[in-house]
Amino acid sequence: EVVAEIADKLVETLRAPYSDLLGCDVETAPSIGIALYPRDGQSITTLMTNADSAMYTAKSAGSGLYRFYDASLNAIAVRGLELLGRFRQALKENEFCLHYQPKVALQDYRVVGMEALIRWQHPEHGLIFPGEFIGLAETHDLVQPLGHWIIEAVCRQL
Repeated sequence: EVVAEIADKLVETLRAPYSDLLGCDVETAPSIGIALYPRDGQSITTLMTNADSAMYTAKSAGSGLYRFYDASLNAIAVRGLELLGRFRQALKENEFCLHYQPKVALQDYRVVGMEALIRWQHPEHGLIFPGEFIGLAETHDLVQPLGHWIIEAVCRQL
């Protein structure tokens, strides 16, 4: 996950347009291949070969992407990128929902409060639990907008 976050930031940074480069605006779309030591190779040569292979997989999938040499890791990275790409839209379209958990006083079993638990009701993936999207929100400065959405939703529901 950490390597995917770094690769995502690299792609995002390198995709930013270079303004007025010798009189022209230049846009780039990097393709990144990732091989991890020691699983994907024990030597520099093997790691570079496997990373190169992953890079060509990224290029064939489109521009501005990264791929892991181990294809099973790509599914995790692609899902994270997909969720990140839809996050702001999900806030606007109220795809998030709150589930309430009562706080109970153990002396008399009286409900003394509620805890709001957020979930994402994704139109394609169904109900997504916070463990899958809170980390994305934290690393991409989306925690504050999500917090505002939660506060507004709780107040509306109250």
